[in-house]
Amino acid sequence: MIKVTTDNTEKKNSEGKQNNNKKSNEGLITIIILIFLFIIGVFIALSFHYIPSRQMFFPKNNLTFSYTIITEEDITRLCKRYNDASIFEKEAMNNEPIIRKLMEQGLIYENEKVIDNNYYDESIENTVQTKEIETGSFIDSRDGKTYKTICINEQIWMAENLNTDKFLNGDSIPEVKTYENWLEASKTGAPAWCYYENSPRKGEIYGKLYNWFAVNDPRGLAPNGWHVASTNEWDYLITFFGNYEIAAKNLKSNKLWARECGTNESGFSALPGGDRDDYKGYCDGLSYEGYWWSSSEKNKDSAISRMILSNNEKWEWIAGKGRGQSVRCIKD
Repeated sequence: MIKVTTDNTEKKNSEGKQNNNKKSNEGLITIIILIFLFIIGVFIALSFHYIPSRQMFFPKNNLTFSYTIITEEDITRLCKRYNDASIFEKEAMNNEPIIRKLMEQGLIYENEKVIDNNYYDESIENTVQTKEIETGSFIDSRDGKTYKTICINEQIWMAENLNTDKFLNGDSIPEVKTYENWLEASKTGAPAWCYYENSPRKGEIYGKLYNWFAVNDPRGLAPNGWHVASTNEWDYLITFFGNYEIAAKNLKSNKLWARECGTNESGFSALPGGDRDDYKGYCDGLSYEGYWWSSSEKNKDSAISRMILSNNEKWEWIAGKGRGQSVRCIKD
């Protein structure tokens, strides 16, 4: 009897130890899970900044899935930091997601370079002879707006994109905002204009986007004494520079291009204003592509425009007449 009791006691003690070990392991696992969740919570908390004075979200540097809301003061500070940076620092900053996003929104850009029109160094390859380039300005009688002008190779061009909402006879050009109405204008051949993504702020920088029906309207889109440039006039502009690649670099503005800004030694200040699609009605290409209508028609459905990309490729673009693109005018 004594021997049996001892065996039962030892068995109970063994089972008790196993239960205690099991509970101990479960507790340890729970602690590890809680620590892991705490670390994740701290990481998420540190990955977000919130400044309630501005409702714009931008990717935060080096953190793929985190975002920050920045203020107007932050934009001013970043723009100053960018403009004060050296060439090599700018190259590094151009890879920062927040800088790229601000450039795409047109909120940060490099200051214009000052060109000395009396200076020309023949030893510099692909340099424009700026002594043959003259600047000026004129006032559009329709709305009193002043446009900068540039004379290149005896052609006098507007040095900024057209930004009027009136035909030459004073009739208003309809502003079209919605996708549905833009597509309807494309189908019916009605003249129309819009701001990129319906943003007046972008319009102040890039001008308006017009469909080709507005360009070709008999009431006249260009200011008095001016006309929308033809393909031949665009191509004559290129001959001054030698070839398209050199021309693109010299025509492009030295700000607002997301990848490769130009030198703008020509003073032409070509901006990457993007365009508006004629089938889906959305805007695309801001900061990466610039499109300018010519007055030249290709066929009943399309016309010819000139385009400049960030990588300086392409020149001629056959586009549906319902697309929204920028317009540059040339003096009669």
